[in-house]
Amino acid sequence: MKKFGIDISVWQKGINLSKAKNEGVKFAILRGMYGNEKDTEFETYYKNAKAIGLDVGVYQWGRAANVAQAREEAQILIDNCLKGKQFEYPIYYDVEDSILINLSVNDLTEVIKAWAETLENAGYFVGVYINQSSFNNEVRGQELSKLYTQWRAYWTTEKNKPDAQLWQFGGETNLIRSNKIAGYVCDQNYAYEDFPTIIKNAGLNGFSKEIDNVASPITILDIQKEYNSKFGSILGTIAEDNSAGPDTRKHIIMALQYEMNKQYGSSLVIDGSFGSATKKAFYDLKQGVTGNITWLCQAMLYIKGYNPNGLDGSYGPGMKACVTQYQKDKGLKVDGILGPNTAYSLFN
Repeated sequence: MKKFGIDISVWQKGINLSKAKNEGVKFAILRGMYGNEKDTEFETYYKNAKAIGLDVGVYQWGRAANVAQAREEAQILIDNCLKGKQFEYPIYYDVEDSILINLSVNDLTEVIKAWAETLENAGYFVGVYINQSSFNNEVRGQELSKLYTQWRAYWTTEKNKPDAQLWQFGGETNLIRSNKIAGYVCDQNYAYEDFPTIIKNAGLNGFSKEIDNVASPITILDIQKEYNSKFGSILGTIAEDNSAGPDTRKHIIMALQYEMNKQYGSSLVIDGSFGSATKKAFYDLKQGVTGNITWLCQAMLYIKGYNPNGLDGSYGPGMKACVTQYQKDKGLKVDGILGPNTAYSLFN
C-alpha cells in the first residue's frame, strides 16, 4: 500500500486542508512542539483535519541535550498536545536540530530512546523522523529501526526510496511532483504502513481497543492452522490436532528463528531450540510493535496458558498486560516488555 500525505507547521499557516484533501492528501503529520514550545497552528490544524476526516499524526522537533530533557520534552508534548485527542498516525521525534546532531552517536540514540519510552509508557505509538544521512552516521540506526517505526527524509526519486514505513520524498525540492499543496510549499510523504488500522487495533494514541467479548477463545488448533498457513510451505507443516505437544512448540521456535534471520539478519540455525544464540539475537518487543515475531510470541503465550488478548501480531495493551503477568508469575523483571530474558523463559 502507499498513501500520500503532508507534514505541516506554523510555516504553512493558512493552508486549506480541504483543498489539500481534494488534491489527494490522505493524512497530515502536524508539528506539535518545537522543543518545549507549542506550535501556534497545531490546534487549528488538528481541528480542521478532524472536521474533514483527514488522518492525523504529530511530530515534536527535538531539542533535548540529554535523556532527562528528552523525557521532559515528551511529557510536555503529552500534556499540551496529545491528551484528550486521537491520532491515526504515529507520534514522531524529529531529529534534525543542531543540539541533537552535535551529540555523540550513543548520546543521541539514548536521547531518542528516552523520549520514545516516555510516550510508549503513556500509550502512544511512536516513531523517529530523521534524514537518511543522519540515520547512517549520527545514530545507531539499525537498533532504532528495530525498536520504532521509521519516518525517513530523503528527497529523491522512488527508485531510491529508503527502507522506511513513512518516506518524506520532497519539500522545497521535489523530484516526484509539484512542491506545492493547496498553494503552499510543504513537505510531502508516502506511507507504506496501514497505521490507522494498527493503532486503532492496538488501542493506542487515544483510541480504545475494541474487544469482541463473544468471540471464541483462541485454541491450539487455531494456532496450528494459522502457523501452517504462514510458515508451512517454508518450514514444514504441523499436525492440526489441537495439542500443544513438542512438535508444535518446536515449529513455533523454528518460525521465530526464521523471522529473526529474515528481519534482523541474525544467521541463527533453525533448529527449534531457543538457546543462548537465539536469546542473544532477540530484540525487545514492546507496545506498538507488530508483525510475525509478535504473532509467534502471542502463540506461545496461549500455549503456556496465558491470554494476550488476540492472535493478531499486534503488541497492544492486552498483550502488555499479559506479558506483565507472565513476568510476575515467573519471577522476572516486571516491565511489560518482552525482552531476551522473558523470551528465553517463554520459549523454554
